[in-house]
Amino acid sequence: MSIPMYKSKMHTFKKMTLGIDASQKYPLTREKLTPGLETINASPLSSPHWKDRNWRVRVLAVACVLFLYCLWLGYWPSWGYHGHHGHAKSSGHLAWEAGDPAQPECLYDNLRLRDTFMSELREMIDWPYPLDMYGATGRRAVMLQRIAPIAAKLDSECRTFPAQSMTERFEHALAHNYPFLHNLSITGAPTAWRKLKQRFEPNSRGIVITIDEENFRHATHLISNLRNVVKTDLPIQVAYAGIDSIGSKNLELLSEINPDIELLNLLSIFDDSYLSLDPTDSGALWVLKPFAVLASKFEHVVGLDPDVVLLQPPENLLNSSGYAWRGISVFQDGLVSNHDRAAFLEWTRFHKKAEPFFADMDKPWKSDSSPLIDGGMVAIDKSRFPVLLALLQACWLSMGGVRDQEMGRSKNLREEVWMAGPELVWTDYYMHQEFGTILKDDSLAEDEEGCGYKLAHVDDKGKLFWYGGGLSNPGEGKSMELLTPTRQIESGYWIKELANGGSNMICTNDTEAENKIGSDVTGVLQKLTNDARQLDRRYERYFSSARSSSPSSKTSSSLREVRSQSFG
Repeated sequence: MSIPMYKSKMHTFKKMTLGIDASQKYPLTREKLTPGLETINASPLSSPHWKDRNWRVRVLAVACVLFLYCLWLGYWPSWGYHGHHGHAKSSGHLAWEAGDPAQPECLYDNLRLRDTFMSELREMIDWPYPLDMYGATGRRAVMLQRIAPIAAKLDSECRTFPAQSMTERFEHALAHNYPFLHNLSITGAPTAWRKLKQRFEPNSRGIVITIDEENFRHATHLISNLRNVVKTDLPIQVAYAGIDSIGSKNLELLSEINPDIELLNLLSIFDDSYLSLDPTDSGALWVLKPFAVLASKFEHVVGLDPDVVLLQPPENLLNSSGYAWRGISVFQDGLVSNHDRAAFLEWTRFHKKAEPFFADMDKPWKSDSSPLIDGGMVAIDKSRFPVLLALLQACWLSMGGVRDQEMGRSKNLREEVWMAGPELVWTDYYMHQEFGTILKDDSLAEDEEGCGYKLAHVDDKGKLFWYGGGLSNPGEGKSMELLTPTRQIESGYWIKELANGGSNMICTNDTEAENKIGSDVTGVLQKLTNDARQLDRRYERYFSSARSSSPSSKTSSSLREVRSQSFG
C-alpha cells in the first residue's frame, strides 16, 4: 500500500515542478531535484531563505565599500575632500585655510607623526622626572634632541590654527625637563627657551670668568693676565651670584682695572630657588660656572675659574682641532686609583644604561688608575644643539636639590659635571689626552722630590697652556706671596696627595720626568708675576682684607682634594 501512495505523491510533485513523465524508470528524489530547482527558478532572491539573510549581506557590503574608501583617502589624500580643504579644526589635527596657495601639502603620514610626537611632548610636560633620576632625564633630553628637527619640519609643512605648534610644545617640554629655565628674567620671547637663545650673539666668541669675594684677587690677576700678558682680544664677561657674593666695592674695582669687561649677575637671569646658592660655601663657584657659560652672550665660550693662570691666549683652545671636532673641550686632571674612581664609573653606567664614551679613550680606564676632570678651563660651542643639551644637563647636575644628592657629596665629583653632562645626554666631547703636569719652584726640600703645588695642562702639541691655583704661594701663611714655577714634572700614574700636615702638594712616583721649564714659558711667568705684584701694591687695601684664598678650596685643583674615599 505504501508503494502506490509513494508513486502518487511523486507523480503529483513531478507534474507540479518539472513535468516529467510518471512512467520514468527511476523515480526522482528531492536530492536530485534540487539542482534542477535552482536552475529553473527565475530569481534566487525569491527564495524565502535568501530573503532572511538579505539585510545582513547588504550591511556587510556597504561596510566593505566604506572601508575601501577610507583606505583610498588615506593613501591618496589629495583626491579626497581633505586633500583640498584640510582637516576640520575640531579634529585635533593640523589644518590650514582653504584656498591658501602658499601652504604646502600636509601628508596624512605627517599628521600621524605629529600627533604621536605631540603626545610624547605632552607627557614630558605633565610628568617630569624626579630629581634623582639622572639617566632618565638624560634619555628624555636625547629624545628631545631627535624631535627638534622633526618639529621644525612639520611646523613648516603643516600650519596650525589656532592650536599650539609642535615647536612651541617642544620648547615647553625642554623647559620642564630643565626647570631652571622657568622664570627667566628675560623679555621679548614667548617661551623660556627662546628667551635664552635670543641672548646668544651668532658666531660670537668670548671668555666667561666666575668670581666671588674669596677669589677676587685671583680674578684681578687673571684679567691682567688676559689683557697684558697673553694679550687676547676676546671680550670678557665676569659672572657672579648677586652683590652679596662679591661686594659692590669689588665690582667697582674690576671696572677700574679693565673698563671693557662686562659684569653678569646670574641671579638677575636665573631664579635662585633653583640654584639654591649658599654664599658661605667656598666651593660655590663650581655651581655657578655651568650657569655662567649658559647665560653668557657668546656662542663659543671659554669658561675660566678665577685662579687660572694662562700661558697662551685662550683663543688657541677655540682654534684647536678637538674643539672644532666635538664642540666640547675639557682637560684631564690626573690619575687616581680605580678604587676611588670605580663608584663614579658605576654611577655613570647605571644611569646611562651603557658604557661611558670615555671608557675606551685610553688604557688607564682599563688599568688600575683613572683620570679626573679639571674644570678650570673648558670650551663650549653653544651653536650646536647636542652640545647645548649637554650644557643644560651640566647645569641640571649643579642645580640645588640635584647636586646635594650625588654630585655635591664629594669635591671631586663637582668637576665631573663637565663629563657627566655630555655622557648622560649621549653627546660626544673632546678630552685632552695628556694628564696634568706638576709645576714647582726651587724652594722645596729634597725630601719633597716629585712634588709641587701647581697642576698645569698642555695643548695638543705638548706645550704648557695653563695651570690652576693662581700665582699666590699656597704655603702656610704665604697666601700674599707670589710663586714663580721653575721646574715641571710630566705626570705619570698614581698622582696623589701628600698628606703631611695638611699640605696641598701634588706628588707623583715618576720623579725621573722632572726637568726645567723652557725659557719661553719662563719669560711669560716672570711677566705674569711682575704684573701681579703691581696690582697687589696698587690695591693692597682691598686684597689684605680679603679672606685667604688657598688652592685647597679651589675647584680648578680638584686633584688636591682626592681622598681615599668612595665617590658613592
